[in-house]
Amino acid sequence: MRIMQRTITSVFLVIVLSGVCPLHAVSADSKEVSCATLDASVDAKPANARNILDALYEMGCLGGQEDGWDLARQVKDALEGVPKEADLETSRAKLADELRVIRANLQKENSIQADVNQKLTAALGQAIENFKDKSNDLTGIGPHKPRLWVYHPAEGKADVGIDVTPELAACKETGKATECAQGYQRSKQFVRYVTVTKRALDYFSMRDVNALAIHVNMLEKRWEHYFNDARSQFFWELGLNGWLYGATNKGKEGLLSPPDYQVIVLHPGVGLEYVDTKPGDRFREAIVLEGIGFNKWTWSDSKMKLPLGMSFIGVYGDRSSVPQFGYGVLLHYNNNLSLGVTRRGSETGAILSLDLAKLFLKQGADKQYEFKYRIQ
Repeated sequence: MRIMQRTITSVFLVIVLSGVCPLHAVSADSKEVSCATLDASVDAKPANARNILDALYEMGCLGGQEDGWDLARQVKDALEGVPKEADLETSRAKLADELRVIRANLQKENSIQADVNQKLTAALGQAIENFKDKSNDLTGIGPHKPRLWVYHPAEGKADVGIDVTPELAACKETGKATECAQGYQRSKQFVRYVTVTKRALDYFSMRDVNALAIHVNMLEKRWEHYFNDARSQFFWELGLNGWLYGATNKGKEGLLSPPDYQVIVLHPGVGLEYVDTKPGDRFREAIVLEGIGFNKWTWSDSKMKLPLGMSFIGVYGDRSSVPQFGYGVLLHYNNNLSLGVTRRGSETGAILSLDLAKLFLKQGADKQYEFKYRIQ
């Protein structure tokens, strides 16, 4: 819809310029027609006032980048002067200050009709209160949202409560040049104040969007570490941990931080075990089954910090001098290395185990999605 509107406006602009300005003014060899040139053309073609107004808006001449209006430049410079690394409260406070500046200028504006001035002033006041209140999470729809301050050329309106159509009605009639000129000037100021307010709100929205993008990117990296760098999980462990994660975050929507723990259940593995028994039977490979265990870490930005865990294990190994079955405790460090103590009959042993299951246990994208978004 916006593309169609811009296309229509561009066609109107070409028609207006072709009828008012020399053709060479819009040729490919010359620069785009200036705001002042287009603005002045309304005197020669008052019936085209609405088309000229919309074209000025599309060109950024009414409160936009191409406007030399002091207020537009002042607000732009003030907001761009806030450091990018400024915290949210600082950004909100600065935006509230600039909205006050816009409102103060609007209250002194004598070229806008009183009822429209009151509408815009009230909307600005509400937006200022929303940004001033630090407890306000800025959700919902209201004058603090940029989209309510968008001027729609095809309709001649902005959702915040302005309509240029009545102001320009006189331009369609002959003999009303004075009324047309006054309505045209008022309409330009409507659009200017709406546009400069939207640009100020866009400043904050972009910071908010950028902060959100950084946050989501950090969460995505955490999930990559969870699925790729935490201890391996067999499907029954993934199901259990997913269920616990979903139960903990029941009712919450969107992408959240992954768990900072893993429950280990019936997790098979292999290890190298030492038992102080007769020579030739001391070092043996062993099959390890972690009956129940727990792995825990803390998140530091997107990194896992100091993963540690413990499991109660059963071990099996082909030995002649001690029982083939044993039990023990396994301590996990940094998700990969596990060291433990075992007991076989009356003998105590030590065991080293590596999480080799990581080499072949890869969770599919669908399983990861179900886990991340708590789909049961």
